Amino acid sequence: MTRGAALLALALLLSGCASVGPSGSPTRATQATPGASAPFLATDLGPGGPEPVVRLTPEGALAVAAQDPEGGGPRVWISHDQGATFALSRVNAQGAGEVDLAAASGALFVTQLGTSGNVVSVSKDGGQSWQTSPLGPQSQYFDREWLGVDDAGHVYIVSRPRGDNTASQVSRSDDNGLTFLPQGDPWDAAHEPGLTNGNLVPWSGGLSMPYVCRDGAGVCVATSKDKGVTWTRSLARESAAGVAHVYASLAATSSGLLVAWSEPVDGRLAVFASSSADGASWSAPVRVSGKGESALEPWPAARGGTAWIAYLSTDVPLDAGDASGAANARWTPMAARVDAHGAPQGAPRALTSGPVHPGPVSPPVGRGGGAAPNRLFGDFFTAIVDSRGKLVVALEKDDGTASRDLVLREP
Repeated sequence: MTRGAALLALALLLSGCASVGPSGSPTRATQATPGASAPFLATDLGPGGPEPVVRLTPEGALAVAAQDPEGGGPRVWISHDQGATFALSRVNAQGAGEVDLAAASGALFVTQLGTSGNVVSVSKDGGQSWQTSPLGPQSQYFDREWLGVDDAGHVYIVSRPRGDNTASQVSRSDDNGLTFLPQGDPWDAAHEPGLTNGNLVPWSGGLSMPYVCRDGAGVCVATSKDKGVTWTRSLARESAAGVAHVYASLAATSSGLLVAWSEPVDGRLAVFASSSADGASWSAPVRVSGKGESALEPWPAARGGTAWIAYLSTDVPLDAGDASGAANARWTPMAARVDAHGAPQGAPRALTSGPVHPGPVSPPVGRGGGAAPNRLFGDFFTAIVDSRGKLVVALEKDDGTASRDLVLREP
């Protein structure tokens, strides 16, 4: 099947798909009409790049960023009607790898993985125009990079140095993302070394980032209370079964921090969560996913007293996303309403009426499971709680050959 035919076939699976304009031109995605059994409203953004990121601006707009599946610069969509419609913005023409998105009052920030390191782009007019520049020569970061903006307007980027697996580095901008200066290391070879960075979260207790530590057996959280200059590390979870299923993820709640990860239990991957009031001591793990599902890629989202953990689920028993038997998996996004400590408040809910990804969910380095790796869905999907207290999720839907980016919204 040609790429065009595959995209058309996939589009027919999605009711109310939006048309996509020429590369770089504005486009609007119309609200998809949900089927009778579709639990959440769906807005189709068009042919998709992996790992779309959704954020809420201080002004209440929804912003989504994703890679360009055709290899161009990052795409950003803005919605001013709670996600019913979106307008497309092109950040630049540079080919880009992984992206992240952050928002401050009157400003949007997008980072992309360039050919010689990361670049950060800034928009001061709601995505109508962008200013793009590489990071300084002392802060040429690589995969996986994350952005954060604190209440004082300081912009942070954290990532791994190119070719260096022994450290994670952070830089800070005090001029609205125009220039960045290196600060401290969330972790390095001498301080609770890690494997993969999770997302960067500014909160009332400082700046925190989860990561996989202890050679894949631990979930750690690094926290800075002095704008990224110095860092302390705490162990949230250690398991002999291993927790290195790509990324641990973090959210700030009304009570502190909530971290989520996946680890195998009795032959199935399960999602767990732990909470902390201070970023230093952590509660006992709470299981979030059900015993009859294999679950991975959790992402916590919180605002005020509302908290959710979204994750990917299949009924096939798998102890890894690419374990033997993963070719038979059909993955559905789920979300569990939780309290500030991660304890589920009722049964998890399906976010779509059918699967969004077939086959393995392959990490960058995985076991293969006897099936060809399928990297279309990527290593994570993202969620937020919007200004109305409703859950909003950005993810891809693919048929194994081509994908589309979707925004799913709690009615």
